[in-house]
Amino acid sequence: MTNFVRSAQERLPTPRTAKLPGLALLIVATALVSKAGAVELFNVARPAALDQPRINVLIRNSADSDPIVGETVNPIDPFETIPTINLQAYFDTGASGVLLSNATMSAWGLTAAQHNGQEVVFEDVGVGGTDFFRVSQPISIGLASFAPGTDLENPVHYTQQINNIRAELGPVPKSPVVDPLEDFISFFQDINVVGMPTMTGKVVVIDPKPTNEVARAIGATGSIADLIDNIDNLFLRSHVYAPGTPFESATAESNPGIPVTSHHIKLSYASFDDFTTVTPGGAPLPSLAHNPFVGPNPLLALTENPPADDTPGVRIEYGGQFAEGSFLLDTGAAVSMISEGIASQLDVRYRAGTPAESPVLEFFDGTMVPDQFLLQIGGIGGTVSVAGFYPDSLLLRTVEGNPADDNDPHHLKFTGGAPVLVLDISLEDSMGNTFTLDGILGMNFMVGGAFLSGTDLLTLTIADYAAGAFDWIVFDEPNGLLGLHLSTDLVGDLNRDGFVGQDDLNIIISAWGESVSAGNSQLGDPSGDGFIGQSDLNAVLGAWGQGTPPSLAGLNAVPEPSAWLLVTSAVAMMLLIRRRFSWS
Repeated sequence: MTNFVRSAQERLPTPRTAKLPGLALLIVATALVSKAGAVELFNVARPAALDQPRINVLIRNSADSDPIVGETVNPIDPFETIPTINLQAYFDTGASGVLLSNATMSAWGLTAAQHNGQEVVFEDVGVGGTDFFRVSQPISIGLASFAPGTDLENPVHYTQQINNIRAELGPVPKSPVVDPLEDFISFFQDINVVGMPTMTGKVVVIDPKPTNEVARAIGATGSIADLIDNIDNLFLRSHVYAPGTPFESATAESNPGIPVTSHHIKLSYASFDDFTTVTPGGAPLPSLAHNPFVGPNPLLALTENPPADDTPGVRIEYGGQFAEGSFLLDTGAAVSMISEGIASQLDVRYRAGTPAESPVLEFFDGTMVPDQFLLQIGGIGGTVSVAGFYPDSLLLRTVEGNPADDNDPHHLKFTGGAPVLVLDISLEDSMGNTFTLDGILGMNFMVGGAFLSGTDLLTLTIADYAAGAFDWIVFDEPNGLLGLHLSTDLVGDLNRDGFVGQDDLNIIISAWGESVSAGNSQLGDPSGDGFIGQSDLNAVLGAWGQGTPPSLAGLNAVPEPSAWLLVTSAVAMMLLIRRRFSWS
């Protein structure tokens, strides 16, 4: 690799010495190009994302009524509350509905619906199994950006309003006995989730750049002080817009508009209404909407004569074995997962007889899968301990590329370790049909993250921070697209391997003549002129040899378990409290 790059550098003219016209230079460069592969995002994915997107919420009893004044944690004294119209919630494409906690129900004075004199109860499914929720009376929800500069006590900033929402309230306690410790912990884990009913017909914009900068800084220094000093910048900026809202500025944190993105992933939608139950019979359901998948609608297989769905799925490779499936696009998940069925296609399974709290992955010949990590994840239904490993690659096919060619230079391929957990999330409908998700594509492949392993605060290890690969993430619900814009930290490093060389030149040639403004380029436009041509070739040649060749980088996708510990009970409590209020 090094000798080849040196040879190419010697033969290729730089912008200072080139005397050839543009076409002649292109011909010279083309002669050196081998077939370009998918853009390789080397060693950027980590087992867990540093953050998941959130949104600011305002609640009204009806479309034209005044905002409800609730209560939130006092930032000066976390054991006191103060009045507010603002409620913070996770902005979750993996949630079919809107889930508001018991604390929110009480603080905002929300009432549960009744039917024939009985309280309406809804059964919902998540990673830990099932939970039961009350169903609210209809409410109106306003959404405001989760970003610095947003005046959260002014209703005018909640520009997107969704009416006639029936939220899930709860969960309903499993036991009337109150555990004081659990009650204390729940005070800091008052989690609300705003899902797909609030995103239908809208465009969600996520800005991970500050998060990526923090991850890069902490990764360079390994300092806990850097984490605490930059805690505000650790959080993702999130916005929601009507389609067609123009892009204003990349520096306008509070209201950037909808940016143009370099890559687009086609999505399908699946509705899980048939897998829900409500009692008493005939009672109103909570508001539900379809969920996005990278791959064909997986529920079509349960129908007779299903329509064709050519949405490209997620392709995973490990040790020469391949598997492909439809993955739920889940912005509410800090991690990504594959089912045991997908894992088996990669020659990986759980070792029989291992304890539920410490499961172990093995190959089918009984040998241990290397570089495993263990996490306790939580959601609807409770918590569960899950083992994870590092497949060799994870491929996302783009609209710009040829779906039949996995080596198309427009596709995105995570290499150097593509961490996933192994977990079956299964559902059963009223007819007895069962369904298991192939996998979940979570935020750890989209934003800055870290190595994370452990099942409690005493065993939790956080290390090996890394910035994400993208400057913008755009979920365009009406058009069924996930837009991703490649970061351009190193001008000319088009495949983001940390080095400007032959692979980047190959990408320039393969995309020659494309317009960036039309969203057709994978490049991030290194010259900034909106067109892939001579100026971009010059930009790559001008940066030739900068960075560290991957063969010399010495990067390790799997950190040692003995790497420095970040999370103590004090730091964890600080982070939980910080999630309760916004930037000053």
